[in-house]
Amino acid sequence: MEKLLGIPARSIGAPLWVSGDEPDCPKCGRRVTWYDIVSSALSGLHDKAMIATVILGERKYVNTEIPAAIAGVRCSDCHTAIDGLRSFKCHNWAYAFEALEAVRERMAGGPVPA
Repeated sequence: MEKLLGIPARSIGAPLWVSGDEPDCPKCGRRVTWYDIVSSALSGLHDKAMIATVILGERKYVNTEIPAAIAGVRCSDCHTAIDGLRSFKCHNWAYAFEALEAVRERMAGGPVPA
């Protein structure tokens, strides 16, 4: 997922959870992950910097209310719509917030920190 976002490897380094009524793709049976959510969001909904900020920033989660589901998520393998996701969370309690600026700078083409 870090490669997909264009951020340095092991920048996330935290558990990522997905919850909802449909944890598996209804067509291919693959378990839905943050990769599916991120790849779906990058197809015209959000930019990489915004997604990195959600994952690495202070908020760390996205929830929707029943009966709503997270819209636009597709399986990254077979591209089937996933309609039952309600939340996705990142428990990155150990992430150094100062380092978030360095990650954003690198995403924008800035120098790699020493």
